[in-house]
Amino acid sequence: MEDDRARRAVIAAGYPLEMAEFLASNSGFRSRFGETIHFEDYGPAELVAIFERFAAGADYRLEPEAGEQLMQVMERLHVARDRYFGNARTARNLFDDVVAHQAERLLAAGGEHDREALMALTAADVRAASAEAAPAPE
Repeated sequence: MEDDRARRAVIAAGYPLEMAEFLASNSGFRSRFGETIHFEDYGPAELVAIFERFAAGADYRLEPEAGEQLMQVMERLHVARDRYFGNARTARNLFDDVVAHQAERLLAAGGEHDREALMALTAADVRAASAEAAPAPE
């Protein structure tokens, strides 16, 4: 790191507590990492936008009611977050779960499904997936 410091950047990323422990693990680390940048967690609207990008990239679309349901879920997840909150990983995992629930819904309905049905993510899909991610408050 020192020999080529004018031509090289070393980036270490992680959760704040673990990064503090990492930098403290060697007496020379803290002085070698001159900048520390803390990124705030994504907010609910940003998490919805990330989810929508995953959906669009995989040729899925959220029905309007599903989008409203998704915002409620992201708000609930954001409020309940702890130091292990996954940010974009949370959105990706929820997307994967919603798609799995959509597949279960279509399979249970039986029959043939047109392209629109195969692309549509419904509020029921979001509700089913979100129940596993963060149960609704009683």
